[in-house]
Amino acid sequence: MRRQGSTYDRCMHLLCLHRSHFVTRTCIGHIMRFRLRTILALVAVLACCLAWLNVRAKRNRDQREAVQAIWRMGGGVAFAGGSGFEQPSGDLNWKFEFKSWLRDAIQGRNARKLILSDWGDFRASVSDDDIPQLVRVLKVMPELEEVRIRNTGITPEGVSRLRREVPGIDFSLWSTNPSVVTGEHKTPQALAGQWTVVEVQNQGVTAPSEIESEIEFTESQAILRLDASIPEPTQVFDCFVLPGEDPLKLDLRSTTHTPGLKPQNLRCIYRVEGDDLWICLEGEHARHRPIEFVSSLKNRNDLYRLSRKMPGS
Repeated sequence: MRRQGSTYDRCMHLLCLHRSHFVTRTCIGHIMRFRLRTILALVAVLACCLAWLNVRAKRNRDQREAVQAIWRMGGGVAFAGGSGFEQPSGDLNWKFEFKSWLRDAIQGRNARKLILSDWGDFRASVSDDDIPQLVRVLKVMPELEEVRIRNTGITPEGVSRLRREVPGIDFSLWSTNPSVVTGEHKTPQALAGQWTVVEVQNQGVTAPSEIESEIEFTESQAILRLDASIPEPTQVFDCFVLPGEDPLKLDLRSTTHTPGLKPQNLRCIYRVEGDDLWICLEGEHARHRPIEFVSSLKNRNDLYRLSRKMPGS
């Protein structure tokens, strides 16, 4: 009886162990399946969120890049209603791209009103020649309702073309004369004559001079010849003298439509010392008239040093 009882106890013990092991294994299986389902559900939710953010980012990125394309054309976007747009950057590393994607995914880029302006800090040289590209840019802004054009190179005929090309947007033309041109239409007496370009600094970097360039100042114009050996002008500017000194101020507005060269409104300062002339003008994407004769990557200005060309030389 003792042996049978002992055997019975051992059998019951083994049965309990087996049941316990089975229950444990079953619980672990349920827990693992629950964890797996949870992980898969979280991954699915995360994937859906990322997909939604990416769709939103793409839509907003299209509008941001459209506004930046206007900047690159030379048109200052003075106001973008309901949105935060930044000027284009030359930084293209992955960190910058990720930050831009994140801002596009989170921030609103719903442009409803745009003002293309050459007013205050904004310099616009967008003209009728840029209308085909401008039309493509405006068409990626589905919520755009109004575009105001002030003091650019776009003419009333250009505005009529924009209205035909993009009928869903209200275009208004405030003025066709650049507001930077507020001075007297003439050339300063001290600049009259021909000048040879001696040195050019572009954003602080001295540009190599392989050919001789010159600028001729007439009674009311500045005639640029990138190659002095060719008599035909490369570009012609109207000169406008602004009041005030220290430094002396001059505005230049291009009058020619040379292929490959955009019409420009340039704000500059100048200084004449004997037969030497220094001209510092705002470079591409610069937002202010220069205040000193310095060219650097920070101020984006261009500095020219010229020497007076003597008769017969």
